[in-house]
Amino acid sequence: MTLNEQPLRTRWIGLLIAFGVALSSLSAHAHNLAVQDVPLTERDFETPFDWDGFADKPLLIEQATTLSETLYARSQALLQEMGEAAFIKLVDKDGVKETFPGWRGELTNIDKKPVARLVHAETGLSFFVLDKDTIGPASKHLRKVIARQHIDAGDKREDGSRLGRDTVFVWRRGDEVEKADYYPRHPPFSREWAKDYIVATYEKPDAPAVAFGLFCGLAQADCAGFVEAMHFYNTPGSDFSYGMIAMSALWGTGIGVYNATYRSFIYRGSEKSKFRKLWGQSMLFAWSLAVFTQGAWTLVNFTAPAFLQIHGNAFVNSWLHNQGRRAWYLFPEARNHNRLNTQTLKFGTHDTGIKQSSAEQQMLYLVPYSLKSAGLIGIGTLATLPLMNGVEWKFDAGTALLIASIPVAQMAAVSYARAKGFPQAEDYAKEFKHYWKRMLTLPISQPIAAARWATRQVHKGFVRAKSCAAELLVDGPLSD
Repeated sequence: MTLNEQPLRTRWIGLLIAFGVALSSLSAHAHNLAVQDVPLTERDFETPFDWDGFADKPLLIEQATTLSETLYARSQALLQEMGEAAFIKLVDKDGVKETFPGWRGELTNIDKKPVARLVHAETGLSFFVLDKDTIGPASKHLRKVIARQHIDAGDKREDGSRLGRDTVFVWRRGDEVEKADYYPRHPPFSREWAKDYIVATYEKPDAPAVAFGLFCGLAQADCAGFVEAMHFYNTPGSDFSYGMIAMSALWGTGIGVYNATYRSFIYRGSEKSKFRKLWGQSMLFAWSLAVFTQGAWTLVNFTAPAFLQIHGNAFVNSWLHNQGRRAWYLFPEARNHNRLNTQTLKFGTHDTGIKQSSAEQQMLYLVPYSLKSAGLIGIGTLATLPLMNGVEWKFDAGTALLIASIPVAQMAAVSYARAKGFPQAEDYAKEFKHYWKRMLTLPISQPIAAARWATRQVHKGFVRAKSCAAELLVDGPLSD
């Protein structure tokens, strides 16, 4: 039965999305949580900072203006040494920073012009000192700057407060300050917050982004074609399916074209949040592939023998795929630290605009992607586990190779990062070691964690029942 033969397929969209979120949330129990998620508290819905009534407002504006001049003066030598083009790229990478008593300063690019950004330690306010003769108030880039400050700034804070900073634009003309505009954050999940989130996340693709998307789509389609050919020749009686090739091309092209938007969304938040989003994206690909090749009804038909195999393969391979991806991505990250892949790809004399670091990351990603794809379609059954009512679980060679590739990738990536002097190499080594420690103790730790959770829920229910009973005894039975 094909997708077009499913008259009720649209009714299952909400169910599939909810199911994906539920499954992906389970990843936290088997993933190394380097940063714990902070639950919403009253501080998340704090009232905006009273900027208008703040007595030290003139003093802070004066200090921010003076420090911005110091920051500009100290960067002039660097500008003359590197040249304007190289200096702008360095500013893009947050490479021009200074620390002052009670302040942190850096240069950032707005409309391709260096602008001083200063963060006041005590209030947490973010100040931008802008020259009206250089950047006009109507600049569209300023709207994105505000949104990113509201959503992403302050991600290194460890005081439990929510991300984002209230922002102040200090407008100057020459040596004179004309005004200071204050932009407070909005309450989480409010309409204005949602607008900020969209503006901070979305990046309009340019020509290099489209070229990179086509490159990604072609590379993933080629790998999918190879995997499908292996499946065709190793499975007697099977038909060659173009479903995985088509899905890989569409998925790779879409994520490649909107790579900046994708990365802004996926890599925002704690390590736990990032892993959930990556796993959820992998699960959506696996389900989309099943819909494309076997029909939507297969995903929700609980009585079908293939139901457990499809969802089991999607669950296991997506989780393993994201564990391996983190190790493979360490290679280009270490190379980028040593500025070995910061240039763009060229074909002859033509500059494609595609960053070499992005191309390297995509090529290395094809390793876990190909193994995941092999596991999703079940190449080479190694073992069969009977479950119930004639349903069998097949453990295939693709999944086995994906499992085996993870420690190999982790050891090779850490060794390479150490050889290149990457500062975070030891942090990655500890993370990978902790990952395997958790994996080996998973059969013991997870039942214990589940038992503790169930005990807490029973205790909460008992306390609530006791409280309700006490209220009834005090107030008496409800009257008719």
